[in-house]
Amino acid sequence: MKKLACLLILCSLNINSQTLKSLQAEADAYQKCLDKGENMKGCAEDYYTLADHHLNTVYKKLMAKLTGAEKLQLKEEQRKWLKKRDNEFKKIHREANEVFDCGYMCQDYLMTVANNEAGFVLERVKVLIKRLEKLK
Repeated sequence: MKKLACLLILCSLNINSQTLKSLQAEADAYQKCLDKGENMKGCAEDYYTLADHHLNTVYKKLMAKLTGAEKLQLKEEQRKWLKKRDNEFKKIHREANEVFDCGYMCQDYLMTVANNEAGFVLERVKVLIKRLEKLK
């Protein structure tokens, strides 16, 4: 729980200022959490939660700055990305199953899945942040 609190504090500090720099600070905090070698699954799950939170926040911020036609375009783009995400997550689970022969009962499996899913989501967050920064 202590790790979650630290990551959530980082998130709340950056809630209105998601930048590539703030994402890197969170990635560094996540790595420190992993480096402790304790509750690494929890570290990865918390990191995924942060990634998902940032995706929603940055998407809403970007939508608020766009015109009607641009909003429709972004909405359609996001729908396509969500389908791509769903397929990527299935692939992540499949690959983790091949490496860890224990599925959902295995801490390493769960950590790997959360880590890889967070990485995929954060790539989208970075794309949206760059677009948002161009509008400022």
